[in-house]
Amino acid sequence: MENLISVIVPVYNVKPYIKECISSILYQTHNELQVILIDDGSTDGSGEICDQFAKQDARIEVIHQKNAGVSAARNAGLQRAIGKFVIFTDSDDKLPATAYQDLLESWTGEDSFVIGRVQYINENGEKLSISSDFGISKIDINTFTRELLEERKFSYLGYLCDKLFVRDVIIKNGLTFNPVIQLNEDRLFILQYSILCKKVMFCNKIIYLYRQRSDSAIGETRQSSTVLDKEMTMIEAFLLMEKICQSQSKTLYYVCVRKAYENILGLLGRVSAKDIEKKKRLTTILWTHCALCMKNPEYKLVDKLKLIIHSILKR
Repeated sequence: MENLISVIVPVYNVKPYIKECISSILYQTHNELQVILIDDGSTDGSGEICDQFAKQDARIEVIHQKNAGVSAARNAGLQRAIGKFVIFTDSDDKLPATAYQDLLESWTGEDSFVIGRVQYINENGEKLSISSDFGISKIDINTFTRELLEERKFSYLGYLCDKLFVRDVIIKNGLTFNPVIQLNEDRLFILQYSILCKKVMFCNKIIYLYRQRSDSAIGETRQSSTVLDKEMTMIEAFLLMEKICQSQSKTLYYVCVRKAYENILGLLGRVSAKDIEKKKRLTTILWTHCALCMKNPEYKLVDKLKLIIHSILKR
């Protein structure tokens, strides 16, 4: 099938939402699909629900594995994927009926990938805010990669699930998800993928319904009294992204370094004083990145003074 889409869905303890998620995939107006459900060691019956759907629809494949995290689950899905395109979906979210059709209509060739807009919903599925209209149909990769890190003009571009990827680009370049990194792994993968393309296409239609849950990974970090171990892996993601950016241009490298610095500042603002080892590591990396930012030729003296002041205040 010329436009076969492999839909990769990691599943872990999402029994209240999984049926709605799978149904929204199966009833797409574009139905040339390979749906890969990866049961990542669920203990609430989610895996059994996946098996029930597979018995009813031949397009579904189910992988059962011990709990290894979302990155390992996505990698397992990539190994099984055979479609021309790949889409990643979180198992507690859902999609409008025309999502895949809309993304495909915006795709223009092998050297591009497509991003759609997101509708946020609450735990009960009620609509909340919507990501802004892009206002344009395409941008070049240099502009996209900078915006991916700076987040100034567009809504957050680091989501994985609102994008249509070309599988050949992933396979031929050996792209996988780093299982060690538990936060910011999406943006790392998108950066790795995007530098292999020439342009990014925008689909100005809602193609994803993103459920905001209080018990999600992000919700868990907000409720914690200190920085979680999984949040510390965000630093490793930035260190890898800095190497990638450095191979592309000095400008992009300094943008990535500044973004890492800002995120480390945020972590230092939340880490408990009793969490000595994390505080020490964050402080060390903060000053390392402060020194790197100071080398940015675009920064004036006042910019450098602000960096030093912010770093001192967070010690």
